[in-house]
Parts: sequence; structure tokens; C-alpha cells
Amino acid sequence: MSYVEKNTYFGRIGASYRYHYMEKSLPEPERSKFKELPFTADLFLKDNQSPEAQNNIRRALEAKSLHARIVVDVCSDARSAAEPLFDTMGPQVASLNSVAGSAPIERTAYVLNHEGVGQIFVLSHFDSQALTPDESPEGCGGRTVKKHLSHGSVSEEERDLPIMKYVDSNVISSDVFLQPWERAKLIAKYAPDKHILVGTVDHRTGLIIPMGYVWAGGKGAYTSVPLHDIRDTKLMYPDGYPQSLKLEEIPEIFRPALIDNQNKVKRKLKEDPTFREKMGTQRPCFVVVRDSIIGARLRYPNLMGGMNKAFSIFAPYHKERNINGGVYITRTQEDLETVLSQLQYPIIEGLKAKPGEAFDQTSVVVFESNLFYLAKELADAAMDEEWFKAWYRQKKDGKPRDIFVGVVRSGRTTAMYNYEELLKQ
Repeated sequence: MSYVEKNTYFGRIGASYRYHYMEKSLPEPERSKFKELPFTADLFLKDNQSPEAQNNIRRALEAKSLHARIVVDVCSDARSAAEPLFDTMGPQVASLNSVAGSAPIERTAYVLNHEGVGQIFVLSHFDSQALTPDESPEGCGGRTVKKHLSHGSVSEEERDLPIMKYVDSNVISSDVFLQPWERAKLIAKYAPDKHILVGTVDHRTGLIIPMGYVWAGGKGAYTSVPLHDIRDTKLMYPDGYPQSLKLEEIPEIFRPALIDNQNKVKRKLKEDPTFREKMGTQRPCFVVVRDSIIGARLRYPNLMGGMNKAFSIFAPYHKERNINGGVYITRTQEDLETVLSQLQYPIIEGLKAKPGEAFDQTSVVVFESNLFYLAKELADAAMDEEWFKAWYRQKKDGKPRDIFVGVVRSGRTTAMYNYEELLKQ
């Protein structure tokens, strides 16, 4: 049995996937130029320098200066991308992506507690076309794995996979509400002055369903059903769909973003009646590992803009002071292992994918950081893994796969390199 055949459990029990989609933000003829070109370092630089990207970056930095940034803690799934959830407020979003929205909170506290952050959304996601009455809706592979691990229906060999160990240690619950709810309560300890909305995203439509909130300063919490009933799935999901708070029950601070999200959903479904079907399958072209708070979808709108285009993993770093009082940035071994464990999921799925299946379109991995050596460190660590090397050597449609290493500062890509070319130097 091959390495790939032995390591496909995560995909077997994850959500169903069917289609690949790229949302338009430029006229189709202009966007098609990006689709048809081979992936090169210059293509990323050109996209980052486009008027749309520069406008996104400018607005993102303005939001930070106005203390209006919205941090969205969400799954890495390409169909639950944070920025495209909103109609006009996307550039205000700073997304923290991890498998099932589960990365260690203490490693991202510097983002959550930043003075530029005005509010925090903690969101799970689900498939509204796969509902069962009285049960928590599914659709997130990470939560589904957690469910099977909790029930003991995973072999010892499968439990040894890094991605399985990561899910077992970091995903709190398989429940679509309890996972973000328990996480929000932990976030409140690290960011006590921030208001936190808790909910889930119907990734078939992009609609955010608000289910609760945690008020800043420990001044209370509120949920769509009484707090003592939140573990009762018959009350939480009587028809399979999550119970939502009414808009008038939600604090004013959250309402503009929720209304903006509703406007986006209405517009998108009107423009594309087949949108729901297209969101059934996770088939991103890109996997992006990044530490930039301004997400790749804002920085590369023509390559990665919209839903189902990029699977994103946030890679935190650590600042330390040397004996002279200077600051240097590093990434701990624990941080590297956390990132690599999550990266294993899309890569192994891409290795075994047949046409039309999950991650069958994944052909490019981008490692980014605000310092070159940190970005290359991520790429080097990935290339030390047999599963990543197997993916890299496997040709896609007769063409080699691509790995890029980029430097991003304040949303602007200052350098981008093809990893293969770096190895030749």
C-alpha cells in the first residue's frame, strides 16, 4: 500500500466536495489574463500592485488606524474565506485561519488584542444541504474528524498522522456552535477588552448565522438559546439548521458587518443562481501559509479573490529581545509543527485526488512572511516532510507543481521567489 493510500482518512470522513469557483472582482476578460498565464513570481507581484489590491491594502491599514479592524477567527477551508463574506467591508477583515478554527490562541493573542481591532468574529462553517434534524450540522472536515476521534472510530495507525494529532489536541468540539463558543470564551481571556461575536457560516451561501456573543470586560454573554441548553442539539438544531439570533438581539457594534454580509449573499445568489452547487466541493488552486494579517485574497484579488480559491493557514511568529534590547523575530519549533500538521491535510488530499474531487485543482503552495528567512524556513520545513515532497514531485496535468516564497510587509509583497530557483542559488 502506498503512502497516499495509507493516509486518506481525513478526506474520507470530511465534507463532500464538488466544484471549483473563482469570484469575479475584475471584468472577466481582464481576470482571464491571470487565469491563463503560468504561475510566476512576477505574476504575484503584478497582482499585488494592481489598483484593486492597493485599494484593499489602503483600506485595511485605514481600518487599523481607526480601530475598526474586524478579526475573523475561522477555518482554513477555501469555502469559508473571511474576506469575501462581506460586500463592502472585506478590507476591514483580518483573518486568522486554521483547520476547524483551532490554532493555539496564545500564539495569536498579539493579533486579537491589538488596539486596531474593533471586534472579533469567531466562526465555524457547515453545509446547509447536508442537514439532519436534532443534530449539529456537518461540512467541516476538522470537526468531523474530531467527532470520529471522540467516538474511538479511528485506527491507531491513523491517529499517528500529524493532522490527526493536531485535531485531537486543538479542536475543542465537533459541534458547529460549541467549537467557536468555547474558543470565544478562551479568546476573551487573552483579549478582555474586545467584543466577540460567535456564529457559523453556511458555506453554500456565505451567510453568517450569529448564535451568540461575549461582551468585553467579562460583562456577560448571550446565546440564541438559554445558556444551560446550548448542549441540547434538539433545541439548537431542531430542523438541522443552527438557531440564529435576531438582528435586534445583537449589539449595535456587530450589526453593520452582519448586514453587509447579508447584502453580499443576496447579490451573489442573484448574480449566480448556481453558487450553492459550486460551493459543495473544496477545490482551491492555492494553499497559502502566511503571517500577514491582511489576507492573501485582498492582496492577490485576481489570483485568489473570492470563495474556494485558496486554502489559508495563519503562521504566527514570536518577537524576542536580545541582550542589547533589540527586537528579533523568530518562529518556535512548536509553531512550525503546528503549521506543518495543518498543511498535511490539503497536501495529502491533493496527492490522492481524482478529477472532480477535493483538492484536485491544488497546484501552488505559497509560503509568506515579513522576513525572507522566516518564509524560507517554512518552505524548507515542508520539504523535509515525505508527504510534501511526494506532492511536489507529482505532476499536475503534465506540469510540475509550484512553490513560492514571498516577503510581505504591511500587505505589500516586496519580493517573491520560485522555491526551485532558490535551491539552485
